Parts: sequence; C-alpha cells; structure tokens
Amino acid sequence: MDAAGSTPAPPAGEPWRSLRISILEGCSSAVFGALTGEAIATALLLALGGGDVHVGAMSALGTLATVGGLLGARAAGVVGRWKPLVVGPSLASRLSWAVAAALPFLPLTREARLWGFLALAFASSFLVNFAANPWISWMAAMVPEARRGRYFALRNTVVNAVGMSATYAVGHLVTRARAAAGGGPEVLAPFLAASLPFTLLTTWLYTRQWEPPGPREPPTPLHGMFRAAWRDPGFRRMMTFSMLWAAVCGVAGPFFMPHMLRHLGMTMRQVATYSILAGLVGLAAQPLWGRIADRAGHRPTLVFNVCAVGVLPLLWLAARPGRLWPIWLDALATGLFWPGLNLALFNLALGTAPPGYRTACLAVRSLSVGMVQAAAALLGGAIAHALEGRGAAGVNHHVLFVASSLGRFALVGLAARLSEERAQSVAGMVRMAGGAAGRLFADRLEAGWTWVRGRRLPAAAEDATETRSGS
Repeated sequence: MDAAGSTPAPPAGEPWRSLRISILEGCSSAVFGALTGEAIATALLLALGGGDVHVGAMSALGTLATVGGLLGARAAGVVGRWKPLVVGPSLASRLSWAVAAALPFLPLTREARLWGFLALAFASSFLVNFAANPWISWMAAMVPEARRGRYFALRNTVVNAVGMSATYAVGHLVTRARAAAGGGPEVLAPFLAASLPFTLLTTWLYTRQWEPPGPREPPTPLHGMFRAAWRDPGFRRMMTFSMLWAAVCGVAGPFFMPHMLRHLGMTMRQVATYSILAGLVGLAAQPLWGRIADRAGHRPTLVFNVCAVGVLPLLWLAARPGRLWPIWLDALATGLFWPGLNLALFNLALGTAPPGYRTACLAVRSLSVGMVQAAAALLGGAIAHALEGRGAAGVNHHVLFVASSLGRFALVGLAARLSEERAQSVAGMVRMAGGAAGRLFADRLEAGWTWVRGRRLPAAAEDATETRSGS
C-alpha cells in the first residue's frame, strides 16, 4: 500500500498483459501434460514391469498428494506472497518427469525402478497440489471479479484446444514408436524427456507475470484452515455441495470407460472419438457459458447445468453393442453442459471463500473433495464387484449410473442455496442464454457473410466496370 493506505495502481498494461501471458503459460502446461499425463505415466509404469498393485498404488498416492494443497496454503500465509510458491514448486514438479525419463537406462532392479517411478510421480503430484492454491489466489487477485467468467472461459478454451491437439499428436507418435520398436520403457522415455523445454518455458512465463500488491492472508495452522473453511456460512455450503457432488459423481465416474470397452464392445478408436467429440463441443460452449455466467450469475448457471448433467448417466442405460447413438448423444451433451458447470463451480468457490483465508479454504476444499471422491470410487468398485454376474452384462454398472443420476438431481436444491450476490433466477438465465446463443450465432453468420461478400465484391465491381465501359 502507498503512504495514504490505499492499494497502488497497477503498472501500465496490467493486469491484462499478465493475463495474456497466463494463457500462453496454460498452453505450454497443456503440451507438458500431453507428454507426461496419465496415459504416458501408466504405460511407462506397465512397461517397467508394474502390475495392478503398482497401478493402484499410483492412484492412492495421487489422492494422498492432495495434502500438499494444505501445506501450500500454510506457506502462503508464512511467506506472504504467491508467486514464489508457484514458480519454485511447479519447476521442481515438472523436473521430476525429466528424472523419470532416465529410469529405464539406470542399472537398477525392476522393483527399484518401479518404486522409484512411483516416488517421483508422488513428488510431482504433491508439488503440483502445493502450488495449486497459491496460483488460484494469485489469479483471483489479478482477474477482475466481473470478468472472471469470460476470462477463464477464454483461457480454458484456448488451453483445452492446445491440449487436445497435443494429446492426439503424442498418442499418434507413441503408437508409431511402439509399433516400430516394441513396448519397452525405452520407447516412452524420450516423450518424458521432451517435456523439459516446456518445463523451462512454463517457468519463464510464470516469472513474467505481475503479482498484485495488497494484504496477504495471515499464517494459519492446519487446524485453523479447517475451522476457517467450515466457520463461514457461505463457504460451508460450498464445501458441503462440493463434497456431496464429488460423492455422487465419483461413485460412477471410474466405470464409464470400462463399460464402453467391456459391455458395449467399443474400440479404442471409438473411445477416442467420444473424447474428441465432447472436447470439440466444449471448445465452442466454453465462451458462451463465460458470457452467461458473468451476466446472469454463476449460481443459476450451476443449477441449470446440474439439472442437465443429471440426465446424462441415464442415456447409458439405452446403449447396447451396435446401438451406440446414446453414447454419441452423451458426448455432445457432455461437451455442452459440463464446461458451464465446472466454470460456475470454480468461480463460486473463488467468490465464497473468505478473502482473508481464501488460499486456506480452497486447499481444504480440494483435499476434502479428493478424499470423498476416492472413497466414492472405492464404494462404487465394491458395489460393481458385488453385483457382477447378477443379471445381464453391464447391469452392475447401470446400478451405479442410476444412483449417480438420482444423486445429482438431489443436489439441485443445495446448489440453488449457494451464496452469490446479484445473481439472476434460473429462468432469467435461461432467457439470457437463449439470447446470447442467438446473438453469437448471428454474429458468426454476419461475419461469414461479410467474408463471402468481401471475396465476391471485387469480381462484382469488375463486372460493373466492364458493363459501364461497354455502354
């Protein structure tokens, strides 16, 4: 603060210069994620000789690593800044994968390689969680509240487009490399090593972003973080909704993919098509939801999309081998409605977190949601296993899908009671959404017509000139 006690004006061009850099940083991170993501990590773990126990251990360690979020929030209060808590841990997290690339070439036993890989994966995930909440608080301080919906919609759209393209390219290259050289871990190691330039680029882009001045959160002990999160009435409702939502989605979430492969007989190409179709629709829907949420409010946007995605698990009940139209309909609806839901939920969490304890409260929410989701997945697995073989093939999964759908609808009332100032009704939001969609379509149609006219006008003018000269 300046001598008068007010927050100083930001440097020229800020925060928009830094927010543009953040979009570039997100694109670099998306390419990094394509090179080190779940598919590559699991494939390398199996190529190193891992089995189900190691895959299960990697999943469990990933859940345990969410504890890093609490420590990151605690560190934010002690250090009094966000930027160093993002730059340093993020760099160390990404460098872990460059070290993992060397494992296939080190003179180690099979078990040493496997547990060394799991240790590096856990360290990377822990550091990512450590940096996540300081990054969210940093971004919340930079993005004006009235523009959060549109900005994060734009950022998510660009980053997701780059991520989809990079994931497709990496998958294609991995398939070709393994076909040419076999399935050994040495084939996958270069992809992890290729992530190093994007590690350095991402780190440099972080350092180029502005950190707003102003008051920081006080140091808060771990028990104080939980007390702060549950003491505030608005954030308490957000915590309750988030945990229940994680439970009703997590009980069925892990089983949509096995259902595609085992009970619907879908090929890997069809599964990939499902993901790409949902992703492409999501890219188109994301900017629209950003506009709607900024104008009508995040709460009605959330309520509407909770109702919409509540229907989606029921579509899977109608799917059969050779009758996959419900799956393609689900892909379209997933791309249309889930981006709006996730955007609204993210911004409501930012908006309801007490300003003096935002980082701490968001860390508690992330840990609580992660633990509930892991427990729900284990419960869903136990239910599916107990019902397997009882009735037609896939009925055990159908039970989970119905339970998830009913649970989603049961949470509509709680979503409608989340705190937000100046939010419209759901009916008002629907009317605005229809108008916004119509205007967006009209704008695109007008732009296309203008382009067509621009292409045709020179020829028309030339024809007119010839006519006049001949008369």
